[in-house]
Amino acid sequence: MTTDTPTPTPATPTERSVEPGRVAESLRRLARVAAVFCLSLGVLLMAQFLGGQAYDPFKSPQMAELKAQLAKSPKDEALKQQIRELDLRLRQRYFAHLRRTRAGAWMLLIGVAAWVLSAKRARVLTESPHLPRPVEEAAARHLELARRVRRAVLVSGGLVILGLAGLALGTRTHLPRDRAELAALEAAERQGREEQAAAAAPRLPSREEYLANWPRFLGPTGNALSIHTNIPVRWDPETGENILWKAEVPLPGYGSPIVWRDRLFVTGGNAERRAVFCYDVRSGRLLWEQTVPAGPAVTAKQLKGLEQTGFANSSPATDGLRVYAVFATGDLAAYDFDGKLVWIRHLGVPDDPYGHAASLYTHEDRLVLQWDQGSEGDPGSKLMLLDGATGNPVWETERDLGSSWATGTIIQTGDRWQIINVGGAWVLGYNLATGKELWRLECLGGELTPSPIFAGGLVLAVSPSDRLCAMRPDGQGELGEDALVWYGEEEVPDIASPVADEKRVFTIATYGVLVCYDLKTGEKLWDHEVDMECNATPAIVANRM
Repeated sequence: MTTDTPTPTPATPTERSVEPGRVAESLRRLARVAAVFCLSLGVLLMAQFLGGQAYDPFKSPQMAELKAQLAKSPKDEALKQQIRELDLRLRQRYFAHLRRTRAGAWMLLIGVAAWVLSAKRARVLTESPHLPRPVEEAAARHLELARRVRRAVLVSGGLVILGLAGLALGTRTHLPRDRAELAALEAAERQGREEQAAAAAPRLPSREEYLANWPRFLGPTGNALSIHTNIPVRWDPETGENILWKAEVPLPGYGSPIVWRDRLFVTGGNAERRAVFCYDVRSGRLLWEQTVPAGPAVTAKQLKGLEQTGFANSSPATDGLRVYAVFATGDLAAYDFDGKLVWIRHLGVPDDPYGHAASLYTHEDRLVLQWDQGSEGDPGSKLMLLDGATGNPVWETERDLGSSWATGTIIQTGDRWQIINVGGAWVLGYNLATGKELWRLECLGGELTPSPIFAGGLVLAVSPSDRLCAMRPDGQGELGEDALVWYGEEEVPDIASPVADEKRVFTIATYGVLVCYDLKTGEKLWDHEVDMECNATPAIVANRM
């Protein structure tokens, strides 16, 4: 039995030529699609590169605006959180942009390769086989092939370069490459914020402006001496003579008002709340009042004691930019002139039998707080210099002194600025810049309420109902009694502070006896009885008191 095996039929030349032609046509179509794809993608990558700055987190207008707001309100936690969230979104968008660009560059490179390879393969499939030709045509054919090769190389090379450039540009980043570059960027950004904050910060008033106002208890020099000359010599609340206006203060207080240009500030308080009030100087209209946020709970026993002695015994102070207020509850606050709370500190209720009464005072943008309490040798008493803009301590100096109720003053002797205050049996001088104690003189006694003053190169301090002491503030260390220039013992006050011009010193006792001393020698020049009880310190205006 035999089996017939089919014999393959050879393909004709026409059938053999059909398959390469179809493949070549498909490759040409692929090359055209790849070309369009590459050109479109190249345009998109170029547009993305040119608009890449919109994705840069360091050049966001919204972030710049928020940072400018933060420079004005550095303690705004909500604003800080908003900046963190925006920064996260910007960085996520930026890295997504990088990923898209990098992917696009790789796609462009693949597309160029597909374009070149498909076009070349299509050409090979459709190219006629080389047939011998007459020798005279070889040179022309060689030149034609060379031209084609050069064109192909130029086109392919250009596309490859375009793809590589897109890849390089797409992967470029503005983020720091190492710690050193990161530190440099942070330093530059910090400097920019500081410069922006400095440019936005309001101008600190000059010394001349400060002296032209009444920015603290006993005036700008702490000596109850006014530079103004147009003040009346008589007032009558009953008839209204020389009374410009009257206004109610909603809460009681024992502090004095202060004035800066057209604003008058005063404080008040009770067991329920403590507040700062701002009035228009010309009309007496209440412009704003702000209740000071209360600190940690005050005990009922402490409140009962403060109800007897007062909650707002200290006068406020201003540096021309902010107004500062302290209360017997230990709450210390700063407000701007529009009534916005700038900062607050809670110091706790001091151990003070009569409640805290020493007033605040300023030097440039610094705030001085004398926080005495307890008995001599007890911990807790201290002198503080605070940054007016933030409330942060510049320095704190512990004091081995007990409670006192007098307000200090700031003086300049030569090139040295000092804080002068009293405590216990001492008059003391401190370096304003560092808080270091420079000197102290033991010459006082009793419960210190009258404040020390500075006039004619002398510090004048009162030992209540005992003597008025004059001394020079240029000593060092603990001074002896011989450091006194002079002292007077005639009708010495126990509450009111002395006042002085450059020639005379005046004191007034609670029972109404006014005494005048020669400033240089301490000689008593005259005395005068007034028919009233006097607890307030007088003031000197235009050669009148």
